[in-house]
Amino acid sequence: DVIPNIGEGAISLDREGKILFMNRTAEYLTGWSLSEVQGEYGEKVLRFSTNKGENIRAMESDRLRYIPSLLTRNDGSRIQVAFRVSAVRDEKGFIVGSIIMLSEITALSISEKENPKWKKSFNPKED
Repeated sequence: DVIPNIGEGAISLDREGKILFMNRTAEYLTGWSLSEVQGEYGEKVLRFSTNKGENIRAMESDRLRYIPSLLTRNDGSRIQVAFRVSAVRDEKGFIVGSIIMLSEITALSISEKENPKWKKSFNPKED
């Protein structure tokens, strides 16, 4: 019962890239409900792009760091998120799927723009 209620969006995909599960936060961030997309390919829900409009394929990124991007929601609106993709392996080490974690960063980005001192408080070397 922990994953459905965490504050980050969590989406699990099978080895073919089809959606197995989305928690409530992922439903909110993407604008899709699990019942609408379960069994569909992740690309239907995970439409990431850069500020310049270049597409980012989540499934091709195996980095463990969060990647900032724009997520196009079901209604066509876009929000700023950071996502991370982690492979799910079986007991023999074979990849059997992936977990994608999403965090909304729109509010953080707005805060940085509205209050430049906020950023300096986390980077005191910039003084």
